Amino acid sequence: VYKRQADAFPDVPPNQLVLGEVLLENGRRDEARARLERGLEMARAGETSGHPESADWISQAEEALAKIR
Repeated sequence: VYKRQADAFPDVPPNQLVLGEVLLENGRRDEARARLERGLEMARAGETSGHPESADWISQAEEALAKIR
């Protein structure tokens, strides 16, 4: 379900972040890292353009990535 959502709407940061977290929970660290980094990149771009939820997405991505590093 999460992969379909992320693949159907790849430019929506929360889709990438949720899928990354699910992959991480299932031990698929490399795939998780890729999705989380993509989500983080998009969230930072959203912050630059003034998206109101970007700060939350950035925090979510950074917390999840910290579990991998």
